[in-house]
Amino acid sequence: MKSPQFAFLESSLSLGRLSHAYLFSGTERELKDHATVQFLQLLLSDACGSCRTCLQIASFQHPDLALVEPLEGEGKMRITIDQVRELKYRLSLASYGGGHKVALLKRADLMASDAQSSLLKLLEEPLGQTVCILSVDHSDLLLDTIRSRTQEIQFRARKDRTADSLKHGSLRARFKQAKELGEGEKEAQEEALFALASEARSRLLAASLHGTPEEMRRAGILAVLGLKAEEAFVLGRGSLRLALEQAYMEL
Repeated sequence: MKSPQFAFLESSLSLGRLSHAYLFSGTERELKDHATVQFLQLLLSDACGSCRTCLQIASFQHPDLALVEPLEGEGKMRITIDQVRELKYRLSLASYGGGHKVALLKRADLMASDAQSSLLKLLEEPLGQTVCILSVDHSDLLLDTIRSRTQEIQFRARKDRTADSLKHGSLRARFKQAKELGEGEKEAQEEALFALASEARSRLLAASLHGTPEEMRRAGILAVLGLKAEEAFVLGRGSLRLALEQAYMEL
């Protein structure tokens, strides 16, 4: 099954819009790793997934594929400048298959600063049909100049997407969205409901401190719930208390 990310990459290649450098970012590692292998197979083979060449690529053994992974040193994992220099040398050699040469840097967000500076020169002056893929969990750990020279493809975990979506819209709508999260998202649901409850309390407190009692009852509470005065009137048959009770029952 094709992910939306891979479908986009496949379309880019077929339309002749392939970038010389991609940034695969996000914490959805399984999806990201699967799409990475598919993309490598598309660039270096026929992407059938089962031929000898595709199997070589899946195990990162293809001669036109240069894999760079963090090394352990001084108690931490890092991609070093020596690794980047070796990568640049390998990419300067002629392609074994006469087509693309591909560099895959896994956890490129663990690259040392001098290694990033060295890689930047490669991104500024790409060699032939070279394609660089930087796979990261956290793209903000890379230099802005590197990020600006790559095309970012995001692979974000459902929890991350849910957290972002719950930051927008009225508080009432966001409560309802949090309540509707599936069984596999209980942790995200609990976190979201706790955060929204805290926000609701803060808004109500602010309304009570800076508004009149009437504003507190009307503008403050209705704003927190995301209700208009007319909606409150209809819901509560003219009674603000009934309207609020109805609104909370629907959350």
